[in-house]
Amino acid sequence: MKSVRRILDTTRHPKYAADVDHHYDDKYALVEFLTNITLAANFNCFTFLGVHDLTPLKDWAEKRSVSLRFVSEERCQFIKKTKRKAEEPVQTSKTFFGTKRVFEVIEEYWYQYEFDYEIFAFQGNDPENKIIITKHSCTCEILVEDDDKPPRPELSVPTPIDLDITWALSQLKSKDFTTNFSINRVDPKCHTPRRNTEVIQSLEYLSRLFTWAHQIFQYIYSQFLLPAKHGLDISKIHSNQVFVPSVPLFERKKREEGKRRDPSVALDANDFNVFLQEQVRSLQATFTEMETLFPSAIIEAERSVTVTESSELESDSDLVKTPSGPENLRSPRKAPARPKKPAPKPIQDFLISAIPAKLMVLLLHIKELCQQWLSSVDYVEEMIRKQLIAAIGKELTPKDFGDYMVFHNRKLFGEKYMPRFFSHAIRVPGRHPEGVIEINSVGDDGRSEPIQTIMRKTIAASPMSFSLTASTKVQFYGERYVHAYVAHQFSEAPPTRLNLVARARQLSSFIILVGRIPAPHVFDPTCAVIVKNKDLLTIPLIMNAIPTPKAFKAAVESMSPEMIRFAKAIRSMQLSDTLFGICVIQIRPQLEKLLKLPPDSLTQELKLNQDLLDLFLEYQIPSDLLTFDGYDDAPPFEKINRVKQYTAKMSDVIREANGGISESAQSARNSRTRKRSILRSATFRKVRN
Repeated sequence: MKSVRRILDTTRHPKYAADVDHHYDDKYALVEFLTNITLAANFNCFTFLGVHDLTPLKDWAEKRSVSLRFVSEERCQFIKKTKRKAEEPVQTSKTFFGTKRVFEVIEEYWYQYEFDYEIFAFQGNDPENKIIITKHSCTCEILVEDDDKPPRPELSVPTPIDLDITWALSQLKSKDFTTNFSINRVDPKCHTPRRNTEVIQSLEYLSRLFTWAHQIFQYIYSQFLLPAKHGLDISKIHSNQVFVPSVPLFERKKREEGKRRDPSVALDANDFNVFLQEQVRSLQATFTEMETLFPSAIIEAERSVTVTESSELESDSDLVKTPSGPENLRSPRKAPARPKKPAPKPIQDFLISAIPAKLMVLLLHIKELCQQWLSSVDYVEEMIRKQLIAAIGKELTPKDFGDYMVFHNRKLFGEKYMPRFFSHAIRVPGRHPEGVIEINSVGDDGRSEPIQTIMRKTIAASPMSFSLTASTKVQFYGERYVHAYVAHQFSEAPPTRLNLVARARQLSSFIILVGRIPAPHVFDPTCAVIVKNKDLLTIPLIMNAIPTPKAFKAAVESMSPEMIRFAKAIRSMQLSDTLFGICVIQIRPQLEKLLKLPPDSLTQELKLNQDLLDLFLEYQIPSDLLTFDGYDDAPPFEKINRVKQYTAKMSDVIREANGGISESAQSARNSRTRKRSILRSATFRKVRN
C-alpha cells in the first residue's frame, strides 16, 4: 500500500477492497483487473528476458501449443596438477642451529568448468524450429586440494525445463497485444469470482509459471555455489525492491451529474498503466544494482577464479525497447565498442556475473507475481465468506444446513408427506413399548439426534423371508416402512456419521436383524442381536459412495463392449446392496405362539418370561419339552400353569445335571436348618437360666 501511495497522486485514496463499499459485480471486475495486470506484468518479464516480438508466438498459438524451454550443458575437464607448500608449518622444533619447521606439501588439482544455458521458444513438439530468447556461457577454473576426484561430471546435460504459454498468448489481443481476460458470468459453472472456469485456467497457468521459474532459479543458484573465495555477496540477489502490481484495491469515486448509480470502485486503465510502468522502473533499478554488485569484466588481477563469458548478441544490440518500454535483461555494457570480426573473442568475466544475477532477480519477481495473484484472488473469496458470516451471524456447518432443510421441509411438504424422525417404538398394538430403535447422526460436538426421512408405511400383503440355515427359512408379515434419507455435507467435510441405536426397557426383549434387501420378497440379514433388560446397542453404519448414473455413463463411454457389460454387472450387484433393511422381531408374541399359549398370556408372567429365555438361549432346550400339550379349548390359566410346571421341572433337571440340588430339596434343607437353629437357641437360654 505504501508503494501504491507513492505512485499515485496525493488526491487519490485507494483502499483494500474489504474497506470500501461496493457491489457484487465489482468483485468480478477486481478479479479481472488482477488477472489482466498479472498477465501484462508477466509479459513485461518475458520482454526483459528477451521476447521482443510476440507476433510469431501469437501466430504459432493459433494452430498449436507454444512452449518456452530452458536447456543447459555442463562440462568439466582436468587441466593440471600442482604442488605448493602450506603457509603454516605442521611441526616446529628447536635445534642447535636454530628453529626447524616442517611444512606440508599440498597437491592441487585444477579443472576447467564450462556452463552454458539457453532459453528458446518452440511450437508443438518441434524444438528444432525455435526462436532463441536468451543464451549465456561462461567458464571458470575450479581448484580441488588433496583429492583427485572431479568436482563435477565430465559432461552433464540436465533435463530441459518447459513452460506452456499457449493460454497466456490466447489472452492477448491480436492488434495491440494488450491483455483481454474476462470471466463469463452467465456460465452455469461460474459460482463466485474465484470459483469459475476462467480463473481456474489462470491458476493452472500461473502455477506452471511459478514452478518453471523456481526450478530455473534453483539450478542457476547451485552454479553460483561452485566458485570459492569469489568475494561476492550472493544474498544481494533478491527482488524485494521490485513493485508487484497485482494489489486488491478499490477506490470510492464521486458520482457524475445526471447518473443515478455510483461509478465502479475498481481501478481504471490509467492506474493499470501506471502500475506497469512502476514495475518496469523498479526492475531496471534492481538490474542496475546487480550490475554494480556483480560486474561483468575482471577488474582485479588477483582474483582466484578466472571466467570466460560469451553472449550471442552484440553489445550494441543488447538494449531492445518494446511498446511498453522495458529493456532487455542484457543491458548494454559500459565498455568501448569492439570491431566486428568473423569470430569475436569472448569477454573475460566471472562465473557469478551480472547477466545470470539479473536473470535470477527476474525469476524471483515472476514467482512473486504468481504468489501475489493467488493471494489477491483468495482475498476476494475470503471477503465473500466473511461478509456471508457477518450476514448470518455464525459460520455454517453441515448440521446448520440440515436444520435449515428441516425448516424448509415444513413449508414445502404437507402434513402427510412431511419428513419424520427415524425413531420407532417397538410395541404390541395397545401395549406399552418394549424399546426404541433409531438411526442417529453424530455431530462434530459428539451430540447425536435422529435423522429425518421421508417415510411410507404399509401393511404386508405378501410375506418376506430370510434364511436361518441352508435348510431353514423364516417368513414374516407385519408393518413395513420405506425410508428415503438425504445427507447434507460440504465438499471438503467428512461424511456424516450414522449410528443404529436400539434401547430395551427393563424386563423386555426383542431381536434386531440388520441386512439388505436384494429382491422384493427376500431379506438377507448379515447380523442379528437380542436386546433385553435395559440394553443399549449402538452400531456404526459405514456408508460407501458409488458413482452416480451420470458419472458411470461417462466412465464407460470409451470402454470395450465386454468391459461395459462387466461394469454393468458389478454395478447391478452394488445397487442391490444399497437397499438397507432392518427387521425387528418381538420375542414375547413369538413365545406365545411357540408354546401354544393365548395372545398376551405372558404379558404379566415376568418370572416365567425370564426362565423361558434362559432355557432357550443359554441351554437351547427343545421347545417340545415346554409346549402346552393339552386340549386346545383348555382355559388360559390351565395352559399357563402347565407351561410353568414344565419350566420348573426342566430347571430342576438342569440344576441336578450341573451338580446342584433341586428347588424342593433346597427348600426342605433350609427348613431343617431353621429348626436346628431354633433348638440350639432355646437350649442356650435354658443353660443360662
